[in-house]
Amino acid sequence: MPDVFDKERSRALKEINELFSRYRRLNDLDWLLRQNVTTAMRAMGDFEREFKIIMARFYSTKARGPLSKIIGSRTDNFLDKYRRFLSDFNVKGSRIRKKAADRKRIMRATKQVFLSDVINSASRLSESQRTKIRKLKAQQDISSLPASKVNALNKRLVTIEGPSGEGIRMDLREVWNQLQRPHGDFDRIIFADGKKVPIDAFMDMKLQQTEGSVQRSVAQLTSGDLGILTLKVSSHGGKFDCRIWEDAIVWVNETARRLFFDQFKGHPEILAKVRDYPTLQYLENVDRTVIFKFNCHHDADPYPLNFLDFDQILEEATAPPVVPDSARARRGLVERLNAA
Repeated sequence: MPDVFDKERSRALKEINELFSRYRRLNDLDWLLRQNVTTAMRAMGDFEREFKIIMARFYSTKARGPLSKIIGSRTDNFLDKYRRFLSDFNVKGSRIRKKAADRKRIMRATKQVFLSDVINSASRLSESQRTKIRKLKAQQDISSLPASKVNALNKRLVTIEGPSGEGIRMDLREVWNQLQRPHGDFDRIIFADGKKVPIDAFMDMKLQQTEGSVQRSVAQLTSGDLGILTLKVSSHGGKFDCRIWEDAIVWVNETARRLFFDQFKGHPEILAKVRDYPTLQYLENVDRTVIFKFNCHHDADPYPLNFLDFDQILEEATAPPVVPDSARARRGLVERLNAA
């Protein structure tokens, strides 16, 4: 018998497929050519609202739903690792902020962070389609101009673009095909690297990434409650580019970096060791790493260097990895790590 999460997933995918079927006209060239921009944009707005409702209903499941269980589990796991850190380094309570983490608040905030991420993905898909429609309609307007008007415009542009041909011939079907390349089909999510993923595959990938996304959100929110300024990337012997970042120490965010530098401003030897640490957001967002991306199983565990004595910090503050810019050099580094 399928569990609650599988049932919710199946229902969401069914609703999404039905939604795209109802709004298939938004990717139909003949329909779009018959509409004005206002009508097409209004239909896009209706689609986006319905799409976000489906996604929100799935990812903000009830208090006892599957997402809440995952958030609760990851919150408890983070707090357990935090307590182990304090025990391993014999950190006394008097040296840290005496404030217990508000588990319910963290769970609510984590769910909201994760939901926002999903909603933003829906917005990107919708905006991609709006861009395609606007460009198509602009090309349609140009193609409808009489040759005399086009020639007049060409003469005004000649100093910028050079000599122009007479008149204009435009195959709008080819224009539409060209627009599909940079923006992707209507029912696909486009990533920063240009990869286009069907929406049902995106949902599956997002589910696989759920625990990692939740864990990092929990790490950031719990760190704020407990005064933790640094985290450590987990290690499980990954075989891809993320292997480079295993066991690396990162800042919780830019505010954490500033707080640490204020706390230890009289100790340049410590600041010199931590100066080049990246933030968690940098690793999540920078294009030339795959750490914390889809299908990555790494976590960011509590490793609050600011709780330690000066000598302990100097010993534990490892240098950040130097990651080559080129893909070929990165592959070589990963191969050397895997062979070690």
